[in-house]
Amino acid sequence: GTLSITPAALSITGANATATYTGLAQTNSAASVSGLKNSDSFTISGYGVGTNASTTAYADTLVATPVAGTLASNYTISYTNGGITIGKANATVTGNSASVTYTGLAQSVSGYTATGLVNNETIAVLTGVSASGATGTNAASYTNTMSGTDGNYNLTLVSGTLTIGKANATVTGNSANVTYNANSQSVSGYTATGLVNGETIAVLTGVTASGATGTNYGSYANTVSGTDSNYNLTLVNGTLAIAKAALTVTGANTAATYSGLAQTNSAATVTGLQGSDNFTITGYGAGTNYRATAYADTLVATPVAGTLASNYTISYTNGGISIGKAALVVTADNQTRIYGNANPTLTYTVTGYVNGEGASVLTGAPSISTTATNTSNVGNVTITAAANTLAASNYSLSYANGTLSITPAALSITGANA
Repeated sequence: GTLSITPAALSITGANATATYTGLAQTNSAASVSGLKNSDSFTISGYGVGTNASTTAYADTLVATPVAGTLASNYTISYTNGGITIGKANATVTGNSASVTYTGLAQSVSGYTATGLVNNETIAVLTGVSASGATGTNAASYTNTMSGTDGNYNLTLVSGTLTIGKANATVTGNSANVTYNANSQSVSGYTATGLVNGETIAVLTGVTASGATGTNYGSYANTVSGTDSNYNLTLVNGTLAIAKAALTVTGANTAATYSGLAQTNSAATVTGLQGSDNFTITGYGAGTNYRATAYADTLVATPVAGTLASNYTISYTNGGISIGKAALVVTADNQTRIYGNANPTLTYTVTGYVNGEGASVLTGAPSISTTATNTSNVGNVTITAAANTLAASNYSLSYANGTLSITPAALSITGANA
């Protein structure tokens, strides 16, 4: 008879493998073999292979090749192909960002970077990805928006930002230094430093200066306020400084003559008055008696209603009044006598007293003398007036001579009766 040996059933089943995109070719390398007899063995080939991510598997086309000593004819081989499914890798795409300062010109940022790319790939592989770019001039934030997809990567899209920060500038209120003139005086406006690209204060539409106005001595603030969208502003107030005007009060140097009454220096010139301002001047030098030096002023300027002394720096030049002596004339009185007689008592008269004064203001006595004797011939002989001890503190003394008239004596001649 015959022993018929039929082929054994050999089943080769490929595995269903999953992998993540690596940028390299990946192969399904597992299959199960069932039905082998004795020490038979087969080499399995034809595994599915692929590189890019795909939603469908790269399928096996399995082939069992007997190794030496194994006869494929002893088997009926059935195949169940598996495959390898390559999923997308994860990557993050970030739009480029930039932080800059306002320049008055358009500034931009563009492009993007990526992390998570495999096998040293660069963003060149991300052909479906784009960055909008961001462009701006004024201080603000502008978005560099990411969009797109990729066949091999699950992308996390992060937009970038162009941040234009404010530039720094200093705004200074205008100042002025003026002198009090009795009128309202003002300063207004402001200047700025740090503005860019040739910009002027015209761009600072949110900034104002209060201006400063004043009339009287003092400081008045020109206050700067406001903000600006493109500048961080340092605000510095200005000042209107009104300085005091110079006022000069100059006393006269007056000469007067002793009158027996108090006399006052009553003249002074005032220079530097502004507008309708006025001052009353007091403190004039005053005195009654003769003095070798002047009665000096101690001048004081007192503002009248509506005038503020605080608006002036006042300087004084004091004058004074000098009281000179009045003039007294001491006159020897004229006398008459007869030849041969003794001289009469010699007297004098004082003239020039003021304010009802009299001889009580005198001390001492003058010298009144003549050279005439009882033998002096008929005629006129001088009676001399001289100072001697006569004095008066408030008077200057002058002397006038008198005249002694000597008249003839009576001579009777009587003849005898012979």
